[in-house]
Amino acid sequence: MRTLYIVLLLLLASAFCKDFDAVYMRSKFQVHIFRINDSLHFGPDDFDRTKWNSEEITSLDKFLKNGNSCTPSDAAATGYFLIPLMKINFKSDTAFIVAEGDTNDIWIYGGKESWIYMYGKKRGLIERKYMLARGIAGEGPSYETDSWILDLNKDGYPDILTRHTGEWYNMNENGEAVGETLDRLEAVTWNDTGFVTIPLINEDSLKRIYQVHYKRSQ
Repeated sequence: MRTLYIVLLLLLASAFCKDFDAVYMRSKFQVHIFRINDSLHFGPDDFDRTKWNSEEITSLDKFLKNGNSCTPSDAAATGYFLIPLMKINFKSDTAFIVAEGDTNDIWIYGGKESWIYMYGKKRGLIERKYMLARGIAGEGPSYETDSWILDLNKDGYPDILTRHTGEWYNMNENGEAVGETLDRLEAVTWNDTGFVTIPLINEDSLKRIYQVHYKRSQ
């Protein structure tokens, strides 16, 4: 009898874990229906501590990091936060967009990051697929990543345009500090194998249209 009782408990727990993804997906991720003229911007910004608490972090961490596991990690205790932003379809697959970061970051400024998670068919788990936004600044270097979800190749499906910028100092052979900069565009689209690169035409024009904080401050 005792063995049967334990088996029943395990079956109930297993059923709960399998249903957890679907329930959490519906309750926490708002649906964005992509339209042909959309241009959804994701950029780094300051931490907003009013938007996270240990209960939500624990639940979302369980959803994203452990698949169907009912055992959460210690994300809430370490100061890491996870905020569900939206879900959007890339062709036939659903992308979950999440803001995350660490309030214990050693950098002077570390803006929240935005990541795309998607269901990995091989492992059967929700997996990190693409970084949309990040901001980092220390005593010298600073880096920024911004992304836009838009129909870049005009095929009716969402693509991603990402702009990486940064500035830092290197010492030259005379021991003098020389300023270095980064300003790079990349674009990807989604197919059955994952995100693949889209060739870009007229990058200077795209940079004028899709501005970031680094270039606005010049």
